[in-house]
Amino acid sequence: EEEYLVSAPPTVTVITPNSAEYWNNNRIIYYNISDYSEKNLSVIIQYSSNNGTSYNNITTVILPVTNYTLDNETYYKVEGQFNNTWDTTLVSDGIQYLIKVIADNTYFPGQDTSDSTFTIDNIPPLVTLNSPLQNYTNTSTSLNLTFNCSVTDNIRLQNISLYITDSSNQSFILNQTTNISGTNNLSSWTLSLSNGSYTWNCLAYDYVGNYDWGDTNRSLLITSPLTNYLNITSIQIFPDEDEFTNGTQIN
Repeated sequence: EEEYLVSAPPTVTVITPNSAEYWNNNRIIYYNISDYSEKNLSVIIQYSSNNGTSYNNITTVILPVTNYTLDNETYYKVEGQFNNTWDTTLVSDGIQYLIKVIADNTYFPGQDTSDSTFTIDNIPPLVTLNSPLQNYTNTSTSLNLTFNCSVTDNIRLQNISLYITDSSNQSFILNQTTNISGTNNLSSWTLSLSNGSYTWNCLAYDYVGNYDWGDTNRSLLITSPLTNYLNITSIQIFPDEDEFTNGTQIN
């Protein structure tokens, strides 16, 4: 029976996530492995949510060995780039995640860990419509109206946008977007509106692409009085010529 001498552990390299990424939903863990034993390779994928203090298993896979011939000798290897899908919604949001890949050929284990922590963020931001209130009506001569929305997020905000219809309450479209950061924000936009009925709402995104609208679209009515009117300061009345006979005015 041929004796196969193994003197080195598998070489493992985590490709991604590896440095300050933001992840959510289903993501793919990529890693490279090189091993030259005659054994199938057992690979354990683990995650840490506390910067490496402890680890939990994601999955275990078996990578089959392949053989090749060199100088009429048969050799065995497991080599290449491999990947596994991870459903990040099964873990809590956090900013101290690491991935560890452990490969074991039954002789020696080899492993690698993400170079730095990455973030998992599956919780969307929370948008609140502050003003104007639902069914707001403006009857003043001023047509300028300020819209105000606030948003919070547990990790990192990206932007917030105002959506509004035209004065006939049609074409609900983006009006403008404000880039934001941090975990709390209050944004305002002042619009000059003509008379009519409007529907509006705010939409916010966090850094990883989770988003939220205000709970319910709001309606408003602008019924400002006309500002372009005829300014009459005096009236002159001229009598009809039929009211005169022989130059004498008829009273």
